[in-house]
Amino acid sequence: MLDNSGVRGVARIVLGWDPNLPGVSLVFSNFSSPQLLCVQVSRLESQKVFYVSSGYGANSMIDSAWFTWSNRRGGGGANMSKIDRVVVNASWLDTFPDSEDLAHSPGISDHCSFLVIVCKDVNCKKLFKFFNFWMKHHKFKELVSSSWSIPISGSAMLRVSLKLKRLKPILSDLNATCFSNISGRVVEARQNLEHFQRLCSHNIGNHDLRLQEHEAIRVFMELSGAEESFKKQKSRVHCLALGDQNTKFFHHKVSSNRTRNKILSLMSVEGVRLDKPEEIQQFYKGLLGTKFSHRQDARDCLQQIITKKVPAAMHNDLIRPVSVEEIKCALKAIKGDKALGLMGFAPASFNRIGRLCVLI
Repeated sequence: MLDNSGVRGVARIVLGWDPNLPGVSLVFSNFSSPQLLCVQVSRLESQKVFYVSSGYGANSMIDSAWFTWSNRRGGGGANMSKIDRVVVNASWLDTFPDSEDLAHSPGISDHCSFLVIVCKDVNCKKLFKFFNFWMKHHKFKELVSSSWSIPISGSAMLRVSLKLKRLKPILSDLNATCFSNISGRVVEARQNLEHFQRLCSHNIGNHDLRLQEHEAIRVFMELSGAEESFKKQKSRVHCLALGDQNTKFFHHKVSSNRTRNKILSLMSVEGVRLDKPEEIQQFYKGLLGTKFSHRQDARDCLQQIITKKVPAAMHNDLIRPVSVEEIKCALKAIKGDKALGLMGFAPASFNRIGRLCVLI
């Protein structure tokens, strides 16, 4: 256990760890002050080193629905605020993607203590996701056409659903064969290109080397474009155009989104912490079909708050039946890299597959 009591004799920051766990971490204090404690942590089993900085900030009031600090006063002088947080950078998310912080009860302190779980093995089944750069591969049209041309009996919607389901493993194999570990393939393609360019610089008149250099350039451009498209689609950033080589920015955005969307643990109604994937799944399955007794009808409250209402003509236009042409226009207006739709297929895939199906 470390603290910063050596500065003024008062410990405002206390950092503790369990040395009895497998792969014990060694902590060394680098800097200490009345408001800051910086330590270096070395994990023995993975040989990874990172730094932890704990700051003791000002107790300013922040409006929040969950609190980590209180002035421990009663009556009208009571103040509570969420001023304690665990902050990480992009390198941390890349190294410890399944790390988690848990806030515990404050006990005798006026601050909540935080427990940081660094390494947590979370194995979840990956769902199928359609990536737009697949459509640029020269085998995409052939694979889709050959699979879609096999007849299936049933209603129109059932036939489409079954054909999409049959197409998923085919596209997954295409991705595994041509685009798996896309970042590693880009690095390898870049090194291969640099190799041929060095050879060409020493053999200026060699026509075969020039052809190999052109082929290396084509492969590198194809893979780098696929990597950037992959990163952009997963990051869901639409303000930056492809071709600007924003791969690093997209990668950080993907890591941030992945961490934010994970549910690593939750607290049940009985106050029991659930941290196993099967326990979390069972908890949400138990909520299906149940009624919440504490739920209140907010319509009367909303009618009192909202004073402005739409005109009668606009109201009638909003509730009128929607035509088939309006549905088609709305579907065509959806950008190709928006959120995934039916069975993991992106909007752009339906547009491209639909055109191929018309030709079959």
